[in-house]
Amino acid sequence: MLFLLHVGMSLDLSDDGIFQNVLNEKSLLAHMRELYFQVNGKVLPDTMAAVFTHLNPWLFKVINPLVFVCIAYCINWLFGEAKQNTVLGCAVVLLLPFSFLTSAGYVATDTNYVWCAAAVLVSLIPLKDAEALKRHKLMYLVCVLSTIYAGNQEQSAAVLLAVYALVIIARLIRKEKVNAFVWFLLSVIVVSMFLLWMAPGHQNRTLSYSIFRTPDFKMLSFAQKLFRGFTSTMAYFIAGRDLLWPLLCFLLMLLVVCNEGINQSIAAKASSIMLFGSSITFGILQDILLPAKVNELFHYYPTWGWSMWDYRPIDAITYTVPRFYFPIIVSIILLGLVYLEFFWIFGRGGTSLVLSLVFSAGLATRMVMGLSPTLYGSSFRTFIFSYISLMICVVKLQGKLVEKQRKIPMYAGYISIFLSVVYTYLLSYRSIL
Repeated sequence: MLFLLHVGMSLDLSDDGIFQNVLNEKSLLAHMRELYFQVNGKVLPDTMAAVFTHLNPWLFKVINPLVFVCIAYCINWLFGEAKQNTVLGCAVVLLLPFSFLTSAGYVATDTNYVWCAAAVLVSLIPLKDAEALKRHKLMYLVCVLSTIYAGNQEQSAAVLLAVYALVIIARLIRKEKVNAFVWFLLSVIVVSMFLLWMAPGHQNRTLSYSIFRTPDFKMLSFAQKLFRGFTSTMAYFIAGRDLLWPLLCFLLMLLVVCNEGINQSIAAKASSIMLFGSSITFGILQDILLPAKVNELFHYYPTWGWSMWDYRPIDAITYTVPRFYFPIIVSIILLGLVYLEFFWIFGRGGTSLVLSLVFSAGLATRMVMGLSPTLYGSSFRTFIFSYISLMICVVKLQGKLVEKQRKIPMYAGYISIFLSVVYTYLLSYRSIL
């Protein structure tokens, strides 16, 4: 299915068309030097984009699906428990809307976001399975190269630094030994981030966005920038028509409602039903179920920065009640319910903490983009890391349904995932054509 999606891709859209001519005009080394000192500091992703647009298009169309397979394999390796999760990991990758990849061209977007997401997952393997590296020595080199690649992109570098720092701190608190290779990879992440953020090209890019695309961005306070990142992120998932968020809420509801023992309380069941119901009401069926005024309230803030075309100047923002508080309160309540249900389902052990960390990291990596004016030029591509985290949560939740061995909830979960995949796949295929 992944290969079929790639067959119809045109590799000359937007930035891809620009990259096609780069290596005809200058050498690869000159291009890399220009990226670091003048353009954006992201040497590795944009160099790969220039190389693959310069070569035969079919080379990219063969390699790129393998990157998605790598993502599925790593999700299963890092977070899968049941045997069925191998197929499940492959299926959830198809929940990524391929229409995201057209915003700056398929090659430019994939090398900057999808490949970086895959590199992050590979870089996490030493934290989960150090013994696998000892059995396969080549994995040491693969992990180092993946860490360097992921460290050359803002979102993936931030995710790696946060996860590595938290895991190392947790192990030190528990007085566990931290592998020397893990310390080495942490140093690689720090150095990569330092080189990226201090690159003259990165600073030039930030300055150009601030001047030409978001001229009043520098007038926003730190809180206002972060607020824009939070609201635009939550608006997309809670008040959008995407199926991944409702799918996550549906699986949570199945597990809470079908759980046994103390987690069978009426309050827990009611909250899980409310969470799923809200995802349908505010999202998929919003135009049918919601009165026009309520719909307008919740959609007051999704226009705050999905892309530069939706960017609203400061003087166009009115902090009025209830326009300001309604979406914020709803977002916080629903997020709180997700975390509560993780603990209701998995208890207070490590699984609920890991899942909460994955969920938080996925949303946070999009929210912090509000601190950068480049958010408004990157459009929907910045949601890709959030999608990966939600895919991981879906795999873990369905794995839990399989583990409980209750046929009706388990098959209900599989059917919901299958229907979501088919729907997303058909939309993706249509967007590519």
